[in-house]
Amino acid sequence: MEKNEEIIELKRKLKLLSSKAEEIRKIIREKEKTVSGKIVVDKDKCVLCGICSNVCPVNAITVNDEVKIDESLCVLCGRCAQECPREAIYVNFKYEGGKYKMPRFDGTGPRGQGPGTGRGLGRGGGRGRMGGSGMGSGGYCVCPACGKRVTHNRGVPCYSIKCPDCGANMTREM
Repeated sequence: MEKNEEIIELKRKLKLLSSKAEEIRKIIREKEKTVSGKIVVDKDKCVLCGICSNVCPVNAITVNDEVKIDESLCVLCGRCAQECPREAIYVNFKYEGGKYKMPRFDGTGPRGQGPGTGRGLGRGGGRGRMGGSGMGSGGYCVCPACGKRVTHNRGVPCYSIKCPDCGANMTREM
């Protein structure tokens, strides 16, 4: 195949992929509209650590002197509530038709909060806080802003450590 023909073929494939991506985006937007609710921050519990802002997949949360949530961007995924070490954030879903409307529409809520998960309230299948991957005392704390890694110190939460390079709050490396 000549170079020009190859370029034409690649452009055709790109156009096809772009149209498929737009179809997927449309489906996602429709699904997001079916969930109604609001992220609520308990200001008495919040220590402004910034973890919620770091884990938000759509950058809907900013932390300065207080936590601000841009509701137009928020997709109610619940990651901020799941990762908050002080349990200062929760998702308040609207009550509709006798049942709480949850993101997966199966009553389980955000990942890690369904039946058999959590703090010993299920049937022993819970993974606990932060996914419970059993990382133990080893591993690293990593800066979500610049990628700097430092050795994790047992008993010291990574979110309480500032990055030595840029000053952002560190998170646990997975």
